[in-house]
Amino acid sequence: MNDYRLYRAEDFAQDPLFNSMVKDRIPEIEMFWKQYRKNHPEQAQELDLAVEMVKTFLIQEPDFNPQKQEMILKEILKHESNRRKKIFRMPVSNRWLRAAAIIAGLVLAGTFLIQRYTGNVSFSTGYGEVRKVVLPDQSEVMLNGNSRIHFARNWKEDQPREVWVEGEAFFDVRKLGDLPNKRFLVHTADLVIEVLGTRFNVDARGENTTVTLNSGQILINLPNRETDRALLMKPGEMVTYSKERKTLVRKEVAADEFSAWTQGKLIFDNNTLMEIARKIEATYGVRVKIDNRDLAQRKMRGAAPTDNIDVLLLTIEKVFDLKITRNGDEILLERK
Repeated sequence: MNDYRLYRAEDFAQDPLFNSMVKDRIPEIEMFWKQYRKNHPEQAQELDLAVEMVKTFLIQEPDFNPQKQEMILKEILKHESNRRKKIFRMPVSNRWLRAAAIIAGLVLAGTFLIQRYTGNVSFSTGYGEVRKVVLPDQSEVMLNGNSRIHFARNWKEDQPREVWVEGEAFFDVRKLGDLPNKRFLVHTADLVIEVLGTRFNVDARGENTTVTLNSGQILINLPNRETDRALLMKPGEMVTYSKERKTLVRKEVAADEFSAWTQGKLIFDNNTLMEIARKIEATYGVRVKIDNRDLAQRKMRGAAPTDNIDVLLLTIEKVFDLKITRNGDEILLERK
């Protein structure tokens, strides 16, 4: 029997029993690991990381096979192990003291600014950054990388709650019952989204604007369009607005996959390499070029962490048997 107490994330990720728990979901094996986690809470972080590492390698591609997956797993685990060695970990006591001091300073500064200033407030993120924003009504917004929102600092009871979005954001909107300002409006450059207590993702980056509904109901309006022609969305639907055609297209999707970035993951569900490249550009602020049209249409299914572009690129390189060259912010994908 292996001594799992000595295991790190990369060790768990290579363990057959642990792999079976993640991939096969066998009740007896899941129960074993659930009990192990309960008995060893000090390893919870390593176990969580191991789960994400295994999920990252659940890749499906036409010529993909278990031997190839095992080879990729070993290479990426080696990369992850080397990366760990370079991480400096601050002693716990000092880290918490410094964090407490920083938080206290931010709270004091934030309180001063809120008391002094009125009007609009805005929040933005850099490439690869995810940020949580709490709105005046306690609704929550997760802001993806290279995105921005702004709204009034104080919402009036006789007016709708309104937020303007550039980029990508996930909304968890609080219901306010029969209060006068129960209407909640999200504005993008192309759409007006009206919600009544719901969870949804809006992505206004690139050539199209997409809205994906996780729960509740949403009304989609085009600017200057009558309300009675609005499109009513149901959970599990995605609506895409084409800026070129000025049209709305609705389809059913696995909604949680499109908000997986809020959990630090990118999900690829039979996406083409071109679609993956566009997602990488929007998430990491790089430029990706694919040197072959046929290559750009090859598809991939799997998951990857959003906090490590190197792991993602290495996975793509091995799965598609490519040569990936990175020069600063420019990435070239080409056949070997």
